[in-house]
Amino acid sequence: MYVGFTAAELAGRPVLASGQLPSSGHVVFVAVATETEALAKCDGCPTMLGVSIPLQLLLQRLPLAELRTLTSLHGIRSGRRTKTVRGISEELSTHVCVSCPAVWAVVETTESASVRGGSMGDSSVFPPSPLSPQSQAGFMRKWVDRFRDDSVHELACGVCACLVSKSELSCRPCSALNLSVLDRPGCGVTRKERVRESDPEGAEVPGPIIYAASVVHKHDGPYMYVCAPCLKSLKDGKMPCLSLANGRWIGDVPSVLQGLSYAEELLIARFRRNYCVAHVKGGQRYLKANAILFEQPVLRVYDILPPPRKELEDCFAI
Repeated sequence: MYVGFTAAELAGRPVLASGQLPSSGHVVFVAVATETEALAKCDGCPTMLGVSIPLQLLLQRLPLAELRTLTSLHGIRSGRRTKTVRGISEELSTHVCVSCPAVWAVVETTESASVRGGSMGDSSVFPPSPLSPQSQAGFMRKWVDRFRDDSVHELACGVCACLVSKSELSCRPCSALNLSVLDRPGCGVTRKERVRESDPEGAEVPGPIIYAASVVHKHDGPYMYVCAPCLKSLKDGKMPCLSLANGRWIGDVPSVLQGLSYAEELLIARFRRNYCVAHVKGGQRYLKANAILFEQPVLRVYDILPPPRKELEDCFAI
């Protein structure tokens, strides 16, 4: 974080050794230190100076890390109030120095345009002048590119059905993908929806287990959107761990069960849970607890809706 002071703000302040503050322009803050440490930092470096800067001015400019260093130099113990800039400022404002060492601010005079890896333009002007119209247009172009449709719009991967940014998906021909690892006949992973009593029970969906909505048809054949992890696994001939074929297939929600309210979902649920164990993708678990399922007496609800009030009490009982 860049912190600077103008020459006018530091005019007349004590300076260590034989250094001299510039009469105009600004200086760049480096660190706060004791007199011995400040002399060691300035030794052999003509652009480094040790300056006694008023405490109130330091509290207005310094970042949190330097403020914590300042509290330790004044012997203030770290606590709950020293975890924020506001708390440290209040502690230092009310602190009375008894045996505290003299604290100096090590600054650097900027004769060149390079300031810690960044260009500050004309070093004689502080604060720096506003951005030019060309620079503003460049920032706007970068913002537009960052939030273009491909970067913001999300699509589902055809292998794992996870929502991913469109820019992170690859649209590959189905013939070029090794979909044989997603074909699991006889494993009971999928099940066809029965719409008539004559439909066979337990019939599986034939072919590879994919998310059909992610398949697009072009003039030269079907294409499918695939995320990078799933694509790598398919290239290696392995089943992706998050793929639908790895026991995560649940099928399409029937139209009669779409858009249900929370109470309606409770009525048709075969089990109810007391805790939900969630896992953040790429992170740690939260709400870590045992997940216990209790069977719901919903069979009596399947015959007629809405059910009698007495049966509703059994279903909603906890």
